[in-house]
Amino acid sequence: AVGPRIAALAGALGVAVMAVGALPGRAGPLDDGGGPGLATTLQRELAATGRAVLVLPGEPTEPARMAAGRMPAFGDDDLAPVNTGNSVARIAVGLAAPERVRTAVADAAAAGVLFVVTPDAPTRAAISEAAGNLVADAPSTTDGRPVLRLQPAAGQVTLLSPEQARRAITGSPPPTELGAPGIVPVDARPPAVAVRVSDGPSGRLLVIAAEEEPGWLATVDGRQVPVVRAWGHLVGVPIGARAGEVRVEQPTALRSVLLLVQAAMVLFVLLTAIPSRRPR
Repeated sequence: AVGPRIAALAGALGVAVMAVGALPGRAGPLDDGGGPGLATTLQRELAATGRAVLVLPGEPTEPARMAAGRMPAFGDDDLAPVNTGNSVARIAVGLAAPERVRTAVADAAAAGVLFVVTPDAPTRAAISEAAGNLVADAPSTTDGRPVLRLQPAAGQVTLLSPEQARRAITGSPPPTELGAPGIVPVDARPPAVAVRVSDGPSGRLLVIAAEEEPGWLATVDGRQVPVVRAWGHLVGVPIGARAGEVRVEQPTALRSVLLLVQAAMVLFVLLTAIPSRRPR
């Protein structure tokens, strides 16, 4: 009698764990936690800011990987939005071409990347030489791979001036000048963002370092506003001149979790409803 109930509970818990792992920003169910990592100081900075790490591949057949708040883990590619892989691959290709490195660094920073893990010293040197003051050396990973810190002003959420907003929504790349005006990091992080903006010029843009895809919703003071594409692939929300409460979220992520939890409950009910066999 106890066996089916234990199996039901184990199955329900397993599905619930999958649901938690599916939340954006989580390590996911396939994170083994035992691979190479960043220096402790860098880990703390990532945890505090929610910024991302981009890991460049050591072999041509390997993909570049990116994760927010930590080193990428096994299984991240299966949990990430479809367009994320395309954006990461484009940035990685740009970092490999000297004439495109500064644009790739600016694009990576706009997407929330703070650290780039390079496969070896020659790759680090090539990127550093081409990027100039847009990058700086950081402590190596625990397995000795060189790490670069991206210097442009950026964050998981940024507020753009009208001038930068016009560039962002017309598909232009982020500015490649260090200290470019009109980009202000905001203390918030996706997938659910709630910030209050002050009075300012009309035409500003709140940019979320997440792939712009169907499902994003934005409101200003409770009134739904359109979501636009910023810097070619990120989530952007136009901001007016008046102060207001801005909320941006992707309900589809939460809906997926709720469906998994619901499936766990159904599994539990079905299995516990099986009549137990009484010993003779």
